[in-house]
Amino acid sequence: MRPEDTNNWAGDSHEPAGAPEPGTHANYRRKLWHFASGASVVAALVIFAPSKRWAIAILAAGLALMIVIDLVRFFSRRGKKLFWKHLGFLTSVKEKKGPTTSLYYAASLLACVLIFPVYAAVGGVISLAAGDPVAAIVGRRYG
Repeated sequence: MRPEDTNNWAGDSHEPAGAPEPGTHANYRRKLWHFASGASVVAALVIFAPSKRWAIAILAAGLALMIVIDLVRFFSRRGKKLFWKHLGFLTSVKEKKGPTTSLYYAASLLACVLIFPVYAAVGGVISLAAGDPVAAIVGRRYG
């Protein structure tokens, strides 16, 4: 892998030097992460959440985890260092100073299950999981 294909850190601050460039391995890894996380949620909802109550509990726990990760990243120097070391390759430069897009993703999944029946939310999650990365790849290449 070439150095320019990764989301490198800027010095000792453990922050990204920039967003993955379109067409690089880092950008495709990010898209694969989006798809895999959505597919995991669908699997969890179908296999482990036989009721709406369980679906809400699982997704609320995921959202709480995302909130904790962001809070630790913002308010702990060690947390920030660990975040960028282990998860920095999944982030874009715009996430440097604000919440990660994973937080919004988790919140939208929970909102889907709160508003719609679980079977409808599963369809929405599948559309989001597959459609978001495909649209980004096609849009960057042809749009």
